[in-house]
Amino acid sequence: MMPEILLVLSPLIFVFPRQHDASVFVATTGSWYRCLSEKASRLLMFFLQPHSMEEAILAGHTAMDIQQAMELGLLVRATDPTCAAQFLWEERNWSRLGYLLFSQMDLPYLEPVDSDLSIDSLTEFRRNVITNYARTEAYPERYVPDGCRIVTLSRPDIEASCDLDALFRRRCVRQFSDSPIPLSVFSDLVFRATRNIRTAEAAQSAGDLYQILNSFYSWLEVYVIVQEVEGLPRCVAYYDPVKHALHVISEPISDAEIAATIQHQLWISGGGFCVYAVVNWQRYMWVYRHSRAYLNLLVQLGEFGQEVIQSAYHLGLGGWMTPAITESAAAKLLQIDPIKRDAMYFLKIGPPSSPE
Repeated sequence: MMPEILLVLSPLIFVFPRQHDASVFVATTGSWYRCLSEKASRLLMFFLQPHSMEEAILAGHTAMDIQQAMELGLLVRATDPTCAAQFLWEERNWSRLGYLLFSQMDLPYLEPVDSDLSIDSLTEFRRNVITNYARTEAYPERYVPDGCRIVTLSRPDIEASCDLDALFRRRCVRQFSDSPIPLSVFSDLVFRATRNIRTAEAAQSAGDLYQILNSFYSWLEVYVIVQEVEGLPRCVAYYDPVKHALHVISEPISDAEIAATIQHQLWISGGGFCVYAVVNWQRYMWVYRHSRAYLNLLVQLGEFGQEVIQSAYHLGLGGWMTPAITESAAAKLLQIDPIKRDAMYFLKIGPPSSPE
């Protein structure tokens, strides 16, 4: 007797109920579908768990529909070795990356890059695009948590300039001294590292919708975990770069709780503090609606990380960074909405355990 063939919904199907329409992407074939019929949706929902074709027919589905779904890559054999490999997306918590990677790949790049438009014409084109966006949905305000104890930090006298000497002296640090860092150093560092956020916010505050395109780091929310900083308790805090203040979310916090969000990497212990670069998807997707949007975001994450590290070395500290964040654990620790925000980059800043 032939063994019963079990079919299951392909784990490499990504469905996007998002603000700019809904799409279905099948990664195995590279196919996009703007929508699914009610019949197709019922069929795919049925195969969320492995079933045989006979069970599907008894449930009201037709053999022709099942065969077509297999040919399109929507259904796969549950016992196929390639199917087991595909399920690594879910077993290893990579589904989030898949959704982010494919979420806007079907969106056209609006700007006429191949045209001979003058700068003035391009400016007018961009202003009209942003104005049309705003007619449909208002640009989301920058998020600031409510009901938290606020710690106002002392502002440095001047903004930071490029420190080439610190750049040349940069070394990776993965062991940190237990010594606390001065509050003035902490305040100076976070202020220096977030200069571009304030630049973009100042440009947008004038009221001209066109200035929303000056959106450098407009998606970024900075969360810090104070470990050993003179004058501050161990705590989780949101850093407001515009008002240069901490909103204390919870305290105290242990190193083990921090490490649990980055695959239990214990090098985060010691003096200083940790930084989570959190992405506000609503603000980012409001502006960036083209196929390269996600890759641009990854580049900006690296640029922000560089600015934090550069500021750290300017002030005699060191750092280490990792993107290996468990988003659900970080969301719980930082008390952020995992539907609207994701912690995507982590940095530890502190005094090196030995002279660099």
